[in-house]
Amino acid sequence: MGLMTVLSGKKRTQHDEINRAIERIITEASTVKHVEQRKEERYSFSQPVTLEGENAPMRQVSAFSREVSRSGIGLLHFEQIMPGRYVATIQCPDGEPARIPTEILWCRPCGQGWFLSGGRFLNAE
Repeated sequence: MGLMTVLSGKKRTQHDEINRAIERIITEASTVKHVEQRKEERYSFSQPVTLEGENAPMRQVSAFSREVSRSGIGLLHFEQIMPGRYVATIQCPDGEPARIPTEILWCRPCGQGWFLSGGRFLNAE
């Protein structure tokens, strides 16, 4: 067996392993049951967000939005945050930041030091 055949076989094995891993991830993602609790439609929206504590404006947490609805926002961040009132400064694609009072309702770890959280916009309809 020549060197090229051995290398080809290794690439094929690696290719097969990658395909199996992708298939495993897709299978897992498609079998997760999610109970939708929101009443409004949510939209994918990935933008930088800064949270400032209402009672501690000097404390800021950097995050990325995951999705947004008329009543709230889903966030991804690298630091645990406590539920409570914040001002969310959302960097909008048009370049104009939006400052929205937001109540963070929950925060949970999602692996490797990352956290997911959900917030409700205050004073919204």
